[in-house]
Amino acid sequence: MGTEATIVLFTAFACLSAELFCALAAAEFGDQPHGRRFAMAAAGAVSLAAAAVSGLINLGRPEMFFAALGHPGTGIFWELTGALIALFGVIGYAAAQYRQLEGSALKIFACLAAAGSVLILFGVGRNFWMPWRPALDCFLIPVIFVLWAVPGASLLGFEKKPRAAAVSALALAIVIATYLIRLQCMSDLSYAVDAVLLGSASFYFWSSVVLGAVIPFAASILPQNLFKGWVCAVLSAVGCAAFQWVIYFLGTPAWQFFEQ
Repeated sequence: MGTEATIVLFTAFACLSAELFCALAAAEFGDQPHGRRFAMAAAGAVSLAAAAVSGLINLGRPEMFFAALGHPGTGIFWELTGALIALFGVIGYAAAQYRQLEGSALKIFACLAAAGSVLILFGVGRNFWMPWRPALDCFLIPVIFVLWAVPGASLLGFEKKPRAAAVSALALAIVIATYLIRLQCMSDLSYAVDAVLLGSASFYFWSSVVLGAVIPFAASILPQNLFKGWVCAVLSAVGCAAFQWVIYFLGTPAWQFFEQ
């Protein structure tokens, strides 16, 4: 269970860092106060560090991360590449803040941190895109993981434009539904959809949908609140980790699926 726990923690912190850094990049182009932007950067850096520690513990041998650089098709390659880009962006942003730079410097480094953190999430999804597993042979899996960070980031970064969060939450729900419909249309995988919607994986699935799409959509309708975006970002990260369990269940053989 220890390995599975570190994978879940890695996914949750990776999603949270992506939400915070994307929100920071959006805020740098907006009019949010300096203190709030600094809080996003600091929280994003802590989340990124926590994701890195969880990833290293899960892998067991840190040198394997660098060996992955020679295999661009793997999810670990994208995770490591994204982590390096995000780290460069965080260090640059901190240095720009220390030197009290304003304008384009902060925007560039914030965008680098955001791009890197999104690549990490893409890598998480790429790890579960497996052609040899019929239920996981779908390009929508990495797309879903990337989209997961958008509603929370929109609530934080576009505080005065709640429509962005509502649209992104709907987009996430639509892509998830499209993925499940694809599975349902494959006769030998219909059991998987039943297990996800009503069976052994239903708790994780519906929890992930509520945390990642329903709550952010509802929050976009509620009156503007300082902590609304922060709460939704954390809940959405938890939902992303829960959805990872759903994908894990979908990748198990049918006889193991029904024994859970």
